[in-house]
Amino acid sequence: MWRATKIVCCLWLAIFISFFVVSLSIGGDALNGYVANGHYFLGNRHRFTEVGPTVFAYSRWHAMIMMWSLPVAALLAVAFSAMVKAPPSTPRRDLPSDDLRRNLP
Repeated sequence: MWRATKIVCCLWLAIFISFFVVSLSIGGDALNGYVANGHYFLGNRHRFTEVGPTVFAYSRWHAMIMMWSLPVAALLAVAFSAMVKAPPSTPRRDLPSDDLRRNLP
């Protein structure tokens, strides 16, 4: 379970970073953009950049995957942290105690 949680969280982080870098480089994202008269615009803080339909579709899918994978990664992390419990503290028993050493021949 730990490995799966780690993989999902790392994948989400990679998706988030790539979404951030790509949206900065292409001028915004499709979730904040719009389509008007066959023209596609990506939105970024009330500024819009016209792009082709392929870039618009890519941006929309990338944003949707990021948004849908966040709850999955968060739920897995919470579920795993609830499952993992600290081991009880027990004294070390791998070495004989001093009393036993004194009684040895």
